[in-house]
Amino acid sequence: MKVLEHPDIWSVDMKVIAKELQDPVAMVDFIDSYNSAVKNIIKNPCPPSNALNRSLTGWYKEKFHKEIPPPSGQNPQYRIIYQLSKDQTKIRILVVARRIDDKANNHQKVLPDGTVQQDGYQVAAFRPKNANYQKKK
Repeated sequence: MKVLEHPDIWSVDMKVIAKELQDPVAMVDFIDSYNSAVKNIIKNPCPPSNALNRSLTGWYKEKFHKEIPPPSGQNPQYRIIYQLSKDQTKIRILVVARRIDDKANNHQKVLPDGTVQQDGYQVAAFRPKNANYQKKK
């Protein structure tokens, strides 16, 4: 199966994550974990429990940890929002972003430096879906 990424994955999403992690070794671990999550998507691209609705109908989510193996008892911190092509030969990755399960604060978090960190759902809702997707790096 061919995996395609939205052009903002590397120019925006990974830069935001690298800034958050603040450590090149942690970023390498993150990319390994991201690649592992993509392999999981390829194995099982459309589990019903991962289907999204409302403005993201037809898209799916995959949760993953920032490192492999994850610390015991820790919830996954990141999510991938993706779509399977109608002919089921391609996976289009729209967003790689933080997972913020804080409904009271509209799924966002204000960092100490004042930066507002958004959940993957928020990023996906506003990102253009019909971009020129590129072959996964």
